[in-house]
Amino acid sequence: MQMIEDIVRYDLAIQAFSVCSALYESLRSLPPGIKKRTTEIRLRISKPVCLTLMKPYENIALPCETVPCENDINEIVYNICESSFYSYQDDINNGYITSKGGHRLGLAGSMSYNGNGKLCMKNIHSANLRIAREIKGAADPLIMLNKNENGLFGMLLVSPPAAGKTTMLRDYARQLSDGAFQRPRRITIVDERHEIAALSAKNTFCDIGSMTDVIDGCAKETAILTSIRSMSPEAIITDEIGSESESEAIAKAYQYGVPIVAAAHGSNMDSITNREPLLRLLNTNVIKYIVFLNDGTDPGRIQQIVRINKGKSEVIEYGN
Repeated sequence: MQMIEDIVRYDLAIQAFSVCSALYESLRSLPPGIKKRTTEIRLRISKPVCLTLMKPYENIALPCETVPCENDINEIVYNICESSFYSYQDDINNGYITSKGGHRLGLAGSMSYNGNGKLCMKNIHSANLRIAREIKGAADPLIMLNKNENGLFGMLLVSPPAAGKTTMLRDYARQLSDGAFQRPRRITIVDERHEIAALSAKNTFCDIGSMTDVIDGCAKETAILTSIRSMSPEAIITDEIGSESESEAIAKAYQYGVPIVAAAHGSNMDSITNREPLLRLLNTNVIKYIVFLNDGTDPGRIQQIVRINKGKSEVIEYGN
């Protein structure tokens, strides 16, 4: 069943490339085993298309007839932007846009300042489509922590990019919302980059549970406090924190009795404690557990779980 779901999500993700028929047909005709294992599709001007595969980890290049040109990449971006570059300009300047289904297209190109002194991206050279996956049960270890502690609390998932943090957060929202811990919970997903819930105007592309609300496309620090006032969540789930303003909003949520479960880039305790906004959350008990995931060669695999108590850390036993 998981293989079928992975292939379906792959086929939906590559529809972003449908404006480039040769490239799209090349990706669509790949064997099911390759589709299931593909996590990223990377395009570079005048270079072969490269796929990142998992289990086992490897990078492969497609035949040379799929080499994209500058116009191909621009057409793909234009397609994801629903024919309106202007509406997505801020996202493009930040180096990514998100397609239907929560698949993120990372962008690389020339950066320059416009007349207003704002840094903008132009002349896109490369694009990398990261395929969003749904893995039911990915958050089982987090639910077990709740059961062991008999409560909800702040958690931080930490790993390098593309290691499964968002997939685990998505499943955690689903499980809490559907009653995996004690009873169904009111959950709010703060989805600034449209990746966790993959919300569209009509529906969500991902199963996030029956009692989950979503605020997306809004700065996390604003959405966190707005959700507390408007949706009375029992927990808030969000992705990729790290700024001073985000840390302050999370601390306020804790004061209001709403725990935050979030993700951050890093690889070990030093990568977290060396960042003042995150260290402050540890020292004030806002974050009770840090869950370190493996690197991107084995997404979703937990490497270590650390319990935090007034800034002091303790590695707890965990069998993956």
